[in-house]
Amino acid sequence: MNKLYTIIASILFFIVSITPLYAKGITFSGNAPVISGSTNDIAINNAINDMFGKILNDTLSNVGNMPNFLKYMSTANTHVSSSVTQINYPSYSLFAITLGISYAFAGPEEHDVYDIITHGDTKTGDASQGFAVQAGFNAGFLLDGLYLAGKFGMSNITDFADSGNNLTYGVLAHYDLIKQRNWTNDVIWRGFNLGTGIIYQQNNSNFNLKANIQDIQYLEETIENYTLRMLMRPELIMKVNSRAVVIPIEIATAIGAGGPVDPSNAPTPKCNTVAVLFTAGIGMDICFGKTKIDIENKSLYMFEIKGEPLDKIETHGEVNMSTNIKNQKPYYLMPKAMFGISCDMFSIIMDLSISIYPINPGASLDFSVGVAF
Repeated sequence: MNKLYTIIASILFFIVSITPLYAKGITFSGNAPVISGSTNDIAINNAINDMFGKILNDTLSNVGNMPNFLKYMSTANTHVSSSVTQINYPSYSLFAITLGISYAFAGPEEHDVYDIITHGDTKTGDASQGFAVQAGFNAGFLLDGLYLAGKFGMSNITDFADSGNNLTYGVLAHYDLIKQRNWTNDVIWRGFNLGTGIIYQQNNSNFNLKANIQDIQYLEETIENYTLRMLMRPELIMKVNSRAVVIPIEIATAIGAGGPVDPSNAPTPKCNTVAVLFTAGIGMDICFGKTKIDIENKSLYMFEIKGEPLDKIETHGEVNMSTNIKNQKPYYLMPKAMFGISCDMFSIIMDLSISIYPINPGASLDFSVGVAF
């Protein structure tokens, strides 16, 4: 036990700084339309250039530096690494296999990713982990009260607007600091359980950002008896790629009601037990990772001019985009509080848990189901 505490203290000692934010941003530029053959090419082309600059600024000016958005997307990716946790129900005799899903969000603001076009950088991020499986076994032959587990999950996500994929894998260990006790025939206290491990978490998300109808910019101007019209509808494909290695350190306890269905006839008590347990715990995630972004411009741009005489439109104009954003890293240290409810019924286990991160606001919600013997 002393060696275990020394390892944990050493890990915490070397985490001494918070990574600063770096971002150079996204730049939109373009070439205004050019016409020739009018009654006054210079005046009309100057007016077209002014209109083009205004419409470009009004539609895409908010999409620039996004250090906060990337920071919280990176942080949400670390939160979701807690999927298919088994810390809420230790003390099985042989092994446990569970299947679960997880969703996490981070940041104090309520804007979603689609608000970037209208609001620019936003302090919010989210991530999900599709189905993942964790298999654990009782390693009491190595150390009494020790449980070891491995987990793996990989899934693709596709809906009407977004697509992406996620991946998680890692190894975990739980240790009974204080073993389970039955206070009465019906009241169970699971003691205190210490958990740690190392988890790799990856989320790739593609967001199709389309402006609302009120964000479509339309300008019309008359000059030298010519009518000039421009329209811009912002549309971007934003690709966010997050990678993280997470080391959770957790301590949890649980209390609830339950016991053998027929205590007088239970040769294998674990298989004849029904219990409902409420879990609480505290912990900290130590995180290493980064998030990067790539944006593809799909904005609709249209130009029209009416008037006589007009020889030709030399160019219709175009909108260009360049991206120069540094990788953003999650917060290194993220304290958390954990709560959950578990149902253990004839070796079938269902668990719903939430982890709350109070210092850098965020939470993860996890649901899993499985068997334990």
